[in-house]
Amino acid sequence: FNISKNSCTLSKPLVLFYALAIVNNFSAKEIYCAGFDGEKDSENIIDAINKFLDKYNKNKKYSKLKSLTSSRYNLNPCPLYKKI
Repeated sequence: FNISKNSCTLSKPLVLFYALAIVNNFSAKEIYCAGFDGEKDSENIIDAINKFLDKYNKNKKYSKLKSLTSSRYNLNPCPLYKKI
């Protein structure tokens, strides 16, 4: 996974990856997810996305990714009530 000013290199063509690339290009400090629970996703999809998220979260220059709702994905929890 690599984000540059005019392009991105992705390991899989998933919308989440493209969305993160776009948001990072606009220098967002934090990204909040809601409803990204993974309950209906297969274990293969969850594993692939979690591997990506692990790599993404290790890169300090990328926007911080947090979840406002519970999730099976490797998202840092930030309960919604803390934002109200």
